[in-house]
Amino acid sequence: MRRIFLLCCLSILLFGCNNDDHTEKGKFDIEGKVTEIPAGDHTVVVKNNDGAIYHVTLPENDVSSNYKLGDHLVIWTSEIDTSNPAIAEALHIEIQNEFE
Repeated sequence: MRRIFLLCCLSILLFGCNNDDHTEKGKFDIEGKVTEIPAGDHTVVVKNNDGAIYHVTLPENDVSSNYKLGDHLVIWTSEIDTSNPAIAEALHIEIQNEFE
């Protein structure tokens, strides 16, 4: 009986505390304007208010024709490679009306 109880407790600790969803609603990684849309590429180039430039790979279900130069984007990413220019893979992108 004691072994079953220990096994249940260990199972809860191992599986119950797993948090695979690392995103938080409202928290994003990159905000900026589209400065370039490379032809034939699945990326857009975004520049933020601080002048940092990001080459952003679009999500699988997205295409670069959805964006135009000057669009203000808010981007959630899986990770950002801090090379120069920075490279990021987008999980989700939203077009905002104004650049704040």
